[in-house]
Amino acid sequence: RALLALAHLRLLVDARPSVEALASGAGVFDDATLHAHAASWAAAPLRYRRDGAWALAWHSFAVAATVCLGAGFYTGPATAATWYAVVARAAHRPATHAGPTQLLGAFLFWGCFLPLGRRWSVDAWLRRSRETDAVAGAGALALRAQVAALYGCSAFVKCFAVDSDWRDGRAVAAALRCRATYATAAGAARGARPRLCACLTYGALCGQALGAVAVASGAAPEFALAALAAEHVGMAATLRLGGFSEVALAGLAALAPGRVWRGAARGAAPEPRPRRAAATAAVAAAAAITVACAA
Repeated sequence: RALLALAHLRLLVDARPSVEALASGAGVFDDATLHAHAASWAAAPLRYRRDGAWALAWHSFAVAATVCLGAGFYTGPATAATWYAVVARAAHRPATHAGPTQLLGAFLFWGCFLPLGRRWSVDAWLRRSRETDAVAGAGALALRAQVAALYGCSAFVKCFAVDSDWRDGRAVAAALRCRATYATAAGAARGARPRLCACLTYGALCGQALGAVAVASGAAPEFALAALAAEHVGMAATLRLGGFSEVALAGLAALAPGRVWRGAARGAAPEPRPRRAAATAAVAAAAAITVACAA
């Protein structure tokens, strides 16, 4: 909950200079185009008036809802309000609010069906709740399915697309050569090393595929977190993606095993992991190789 709120605040800070542009309609398609290709119901408040005061008021509403979400104050309504603020901005300016906004909207939508305010929140403090029950239900299952489908479909397209740079091991190098557009200084320096970029390409591809399987099965949550988080940490360090990696890492935090959260809640070390079969040892070895490649 707190990580999703921080990720949205980061996106709002980045969008602050565009408040006047949002009011003037700069970067916004005409109403007929938006009605045909975007969710008109979502952008209705932003289309109601197009002036600086209204845009600033809507921006303030989004900030207030996000702060309440992060603090866990009226968590359910705050989650729904934050989700609507994200969806409205994305629908109003679909050309400029794409990847991170859409991903954050998906995580917040499923968050509306999860007890995000059960622990470490103002709501929990007011109720003096000591509940530590595991979260289970349609919301948790849908969130896991969302993450598994996201990375599984991404790996599938990268593997089987025609003339895929990922199969050839050139995808990371191609992205890191675009320093003026995407790559940071550190990313551009690594882009000059073709062998390293090939290892990163195949490591990221394997991490996505195996991570999706681990998320879907729930058999190795530590591997899923390590593989997918390592990829996003590397992306954040080498590419300018407008908060995409931060949003993805916030969503992945929900996949942490229950023993981690219970251990943190009790102020004790996490519970020891039970012994597993040799297949799990092989998965752990694959995770170590993937994290090493991503690092």
